[in-house]
Amino acid sequence: MRVIVDAWNVLHVEGVLPPGLAGLDLSGLGRIMQATRWKASHSTLVCDGAAQPRPEGLPDAIHMLWSGHAREADDLIEDVIARTTSPGRLVVVSSDNRLIRAAKRRRCNWLRSDAFLRTMLDDLARGGPSVARPDSETDEDWKSLFGLGAEELSALHAEANAADMPQLEEPAKTQPKQTEPVEKGQPAPPPMPFPDSVLKHAMRIARGD
Repeated sequence: MRVIVDAWNVLHVEGVLPPGLAGLDLSGLGRIMQATRWKASHSTLVCDGAAQPRPEGLPDAIHMLWSGHAREADDLIEDVIARTTSPGRLVVVSSDNRLIRAAKRRRCNWLRSDAFLRTMLDDLARGGPSVARPDSETDEDWKSLFGLGAEELSALHAEANAADMPQLEEPAKTQPKQTEPVEKGQPAPPPMPFPDSVLKHAMRIARGD
C-alpha cells in the first residue's frame, strides 16, 4: 500500500487542526502518521522546492520527495499517479482538484487533506490506530483502514468498471458526518470537535515528546 501526501497542501489546511497544532511541520506530521492507521502504509511526503536535508525527527519509515526548482509537487505527484503499475494500491492525499482528477482517471484511491488529518485525530481519540493492516487488501479494507468517506467512495463508484474493479459497498450509516456528500448549494456541516485531551496528545506526538 503506497500513500503519496501533498505535504504543503495538508499542512496548510485550515479549520481542522487547533491553534496548538496549526504550526505542524513535516516531522510532526510524520510522527503523527506513524502513531495512527497510516503506519501500515508506505508513505511519501512530497514538497515543492529544491531538495533539502531530511527534517530532523522525521520517522525513518516516512519518505521525502522534493519537486526541484523547475517543477511543482503537483507535477511530481501526477508523474507517480501516471507511472504506477498498481493504481488500486495507491492513495493520493490532497485537496488539489488537479490531483484528484488525475487519481480518478487512473482509478487510484484519494482522500482530501482535511479528511486525512481527521482520520489521524480520530485514531488518537481511540487511543491509536483503529485497525491493523489487512492480510488481503479488498475494497472494504480500503474503506475501513484508510477512512475513505462517502464523497471519495462515490467518486470511485462513478469511475469504476465492474470488469476492472470490484464494486464498493455503500458507506455505513455510521460514517462521520463531515465526510457525507452535501447537496449542491447547501453549506458543508461543521467539523466535529475533538476533546482537549486528544489535541494535547497529538501535540506531544508531533513534538516527539
